[in-house]
Amino acid sequence: MVELKHHFPESFFVEEERLGFRIDRKRKEIWAVELDMLYELDRVCTKLGISYFLDGGTLIGAVRDGHIIPWDDDIDVTMLREDYDRFIHEAPKEFADPLFLQTGYNEKGYLRGHSQLRNSNTCAILSQELNRVFFNQGIFLDIFVIDSLFPEKVERQFKEREELLYQRSRIMKRPFRGGLFKRVAKQVRYWLYCVRYPTPASFYSRLENIFRSEEQSPTVDYLMFHYDLAQIHPLNRSWFEETIRIPFEGSLFPVPKGYHEYLSCYYEDYMTPKQAPSIHNAGGGVIFDTSRSYREVLEEFSAQAEVPHGDKNTCE
Repeated sequence: MVELKHHFPESFFVEEERLGFRIDRKRKEIWAVELDMLYELDRVCTKLGISYFLDGGTLIGAVRDGHIIPWDDDIDVTMLREDYDRFIHEAPKEFADPLFLQTGYNEKGYLRGHSQLRNSNTCAILSQELNRVFFNQGIFLDIFVIDSLFPEKVERQFKEREELLYQRSRIMKRPFRGGLFKRVAKQVRYWLYCVRYPTPASFYSRLENIFRSEEQSPTVDYLMFHYDLAQIHPLNRSWFEETIRIPFEGSLFPVPKGYHEYLSCYYEDYMTPKQAPSIHNAGGGVIFDTSRSYREVLEEFSAQAEVPHGDKNTCE
């Protein structure tokens, strides 16, 4: 396993069974890499005076028994928009290599609605993205953002985002095929796009500005991650404005003071364990490696792809 900043005793890696689920050493090593990043994120946020809190399955695990849910494979945290904007612009320089704070502002082709803290010396490649994206794919910690919710605006906001992403997808489809006129027209359109969005940051800024608001509303939601009005959950801002620290994996980490109201709204009976596959399994799972970087793993897959099928001697 790669070297980590935080020390984990050997007892942490002992295989065990929780809630009827067998936790092997490999999963414990993945957790250790993720927890190491959580300790660093907590240090940076404390230094900068930025509020964040455990979220999703991580929050449920912390509230329910102070541990990561046995079948979970990632750690989630969230910030209110005002804290998140400060974080993604002030925090990158606070993380030392191999940690990398990945956003749409510093990674070409990265268009997710959240940022991720990565350990560049490890690997966590989503199977559906294998050899399709080329940004940092180290083991990650997800950092989500919740925005002010204005019910009268949200439908228009969704449409604006859809149109923006559609325009980009049309323009970025290259090489240009067809007749001469069609190729020239597409090339001109591509140049105009580059003038309007000369850097990945300029495009991503417009994407975020669709949901960013100077005015704070009494309700908030994960607007950057919803694509349908049926997904909207009006959440009281007051639930998240204050945090308290509770035990989680041997230390104390912040959770929303209104965590019960929030979790009850999203998950109903959250105190009853319900074993479920990781959300990442929907795309075929994750290629994890805690001892090699994603670059090495990608090179290995690339080399395997170049081996001629049926050439037995080469395969051996």
